Amino acid sequence: MDRPQLLHELDVALDHPLTLLVAQAGSGKSVLVSQWVESHPEVCFAWMDVVGADGDATVFGAHLIDALVESSPACGDIAAIVLGAGTPFGRAFVTALVPKLSATAQIVIVLEDLHHLSEPALLAELGEAVALLPPNIHLLITSRSDSPVAWTGVRLRYEVPELRQAAFAMSYDESAQLVATITGRELDRASVATLLDRTEGWVAGIQMAAMTLRLRRDSTQFIAEFGGSDRLVADYLTGEVLGALPPGDRETLFELCALDYFSAELLSDLGLGERSSDLMGRLERQSLFLVPLRDSREWFRFHQLFRDLLRYRMRSEAPGTEARILEGAAAWHRAHGDEGIAVEYLLRAHDWESAIDVILDSAVEAIEAADVGSLARWLGALPADVLAERVDVQLLLGILTGMSGDAGLAENRLRAIADRPESTLFERACAQTFLSALVHWGHRPEVAIACAEQALASIERIGDAQRPSRLPGVDAMTTIAMLSLGRAHFLVGNFAQARHWLTAALATDGAGHSVWRIAVLGSLALLSAWCGRTGIADRYAEDALALARETNNWRHPSTAEAHLALALTAIERVEPGRAKAEYREGFARIAATGRRQLSWVAYAAICDVVDLAENDRLPGPPTGPSPPVVADRLLARQSRSLRLSGAPDSARRLSDRSGVTTTSVVFEEAAAELALGHPDAAREFVRHLSDLPDAAEPLGKARALILESWCSAAVGLDDRADGLLSEAMDIADRHGLVRVFLQAGTVVVRRVEHLADGLFHPTCLAVLAAAGDHPDASGELEPAGAFTGRELELIALLPTRLTNTELAARFVISVNTVKTHMAHIYRKLGVANRRDAIAKATQYGLIDRAATVLEASR
Repeated sequence: MDRPQLLHELDVALDHPLTLLVAQAGSGKSVLVSQWVESHPEVCFAWMDVVGADGDATVFGAHLIDALVESSPACGDIAAIVLGAGTPFGRAFVTALVPKLSATAQIVIVLEDLHHLSEPALLAELGEAVALLPPNIHLLITSRSDSPVAWTGVRLRYEVPELRQAAFAMSYDESAQLVATITGRELDRASVATLLDRTEGWVAGIQMAAMTLRLRRDSTQFIAEFGGSDRLVADYLTGEVLGALPPGDRETLFELCALDYFSAELLSDLGLGERSSDLMGRLERQSLFLVPLRDSREWFRFHQLFRDLLRYRMRSEAPGTEARILEGAAAWHRAHGDEGIAVEYLLRAHDWESAIDVILDSAVEAIEAADVGSLARWLGALPADVLAERVDVQLLLGILTGMSGDAGLAENRLRAIADRPESTLFERACAQTFLSALVHWGHRPEVAIACAEQALASIERIGDAQRPSRLPGVDAMTTIAMLSLGRAHFLVGNFAQARHWLTAALATDGAGHSVWRIAVLGSLALLSAWCGRTGIADRYAEDALALARETNNWRHPSTAEAHLALALTAIERVEPGRAKAEYREGFARIAATGRRQLSWVAYAAICDVVDLAENDRLPGPPTGPSPPVVADRLLARQSRSLRLSGAPDSARRLSDRSGVTTTSVVFEEAAAELALGHPDAAREFVRHLSDLPDAAEPLGKARALILESWCSAAVGLDDRADGLLSEAMDIADRHGLVRVFLQAGTVVVRRVEHLADGLFHPTCLAVLAAAGDHPDASGELEPAGAFTGRELELIALLPTRLTNTELAARFVISVNTVKTHMAHIYRKLGVANRRDAIAKATQYGLIDRAATVLEASR
């Protein structure tokens, strides 16, 4: 097949005295040069196939003369001029040729397979000859090996075009075309890509695979298994490569091929340095499937097919070699901090106990970093009989399986240990703790509650001395169990219980570790934002993210809840742009760990964002059932959509089918009755609001007051309606709630507009601006909702003249974090210093508003 790009690159040979093609056997050098020759009929080509006998300078010269005479009739008398004098190839030989060659047309001398020429003196003469050739003569050399002695001087004098191994690797399209040409059928993209990966673009490898495929129907399975042990590949490599090596090199190759990567330092430590360094140099010069990994050329590997062949032969001819080399290399890599490579080698060597030691040494750090994929895979590779003897390894495997996203399998593994009569109290407590931690991955938060309670009860009865080495200790388990208990209570809608356990988790010793503290702060932020405590939510979220940045954990999955919390507070303040940005950050971290329950929380958030930004498209929902708290919110959203679109009767029937848990659904049931003109029926719903778990939360209180105001207005009690709505505004002012008024619809928004004429509430302007019924009256100052909870707390303290250090101590954050918040405050106020910030914040009533937020956060 044609390779136009390589042919184009080869055209430069006509402008240079020397061009080199150096690549491994079967790379397509000869085919390429043949095609290039055919593409230039205007040029004379003298083609010489170099063989071992050409090592004699006289024979080489005679062979070259024959090629020149055959290429051009004008060279007919060259033989008499040179050979008649018995001159061997060298300076005198070339000098005698130059006058005759200068008088001929353009000639390209092709020296094919120059690697057969090993005599240094003759190679040096050939290198010197390049400088003597006239401009119309070009030398093109193909070889499997490089000869630095021959070409060093030439490179110093001329630009030498070179095509090397990487240039000959076939592309995807070329591979697909070659396979289709040989087999007569086209393969699917995945099969071609796999074949290309296995062969690394090696032309001969792809050809041999295609030749075998002609006789096979199961192309997908064949390609997946294709390797150096395939008969055609093995025969080719054995004949072309291994057969040409000295006997002693085979043993060294068997030792090297056991390693995925190797360097001179590693090989020296394994006792292979002296033998292998010379062999590696020769292999690289001969392009024998040795691939440098970096520009520094310190680390190397073998081509996959060549490595597969070597391993296949090694395991049959030297069966003890692989384990010996792998165990030694594992020790070297472990000593140099490469635990991952060490484990891979130990598993291949079947040194199970040593592999387990390395895995357990990395376990706690991996769990905290949420980098568990490799550890889970390694443990899964252990034989069943080895696992059966190590409960600590079974525990770790269950933990890692859950964190990898397979909640069902993790639950089975951990429950088997928790229910096993022989398990120690610590093993049972550890299993129960991490069963409860599956709350974000599984779909049964009530089960997580039971597991967490059992874990805490067990932890009270044990001491850290009973802890198996290299597993999370009692402090960490206590924090994880309380964190999981708080998360589970949130997902079922038990907000007071959730707050209790999350606050308790924050006070544990285990929460002193940055990752667990970030997680607890994020969960508290999410709970607070869901309930409408936006100021507190911002504070928790910002503290979590500040700690994540300070400890270089800003991309850690534990920050997901903090980002979702900030998205929810932005939603309540009707800031869709900021909400969308925070949602993206949160969802990216959720998706990385497959936390299905938390992905439902994120889905509820993006639904609200789409409601605010009507042009956005809603992504599909997560798989599996949603947790109760999300199901409730989504039901309220669907009911509200029906009511606001003019179908309150349908909205009422939809809500009637719900098992109500929070005020959001009751609000919609009452609103549907009001939209239908049934204030008495609506009032019955309002009476039940106080019995719901979120009735005491800011959003619950605001919903109840808005409904009561609406009911009063519906029966003509305008003064009472205004008073109740003003109370709702007081709550909204303290907590930055805007969207709750918009969710009620036009009737409530109009009453807000009426209220704004007589009383000043910062939220009134935000509601009207968001509804599009009133111009933004905030002037140069950004709306109060644009300030985060922590920023409002700091604004309240601006007149106190507390220093940044004193402010940092008060809020238990770093001085750098205070400085960052102050910079954001100055930017939003449009000022350059603290004095001007106090003046402008006072002018717009922001100091009083901020003081309310500060008081509410205590």
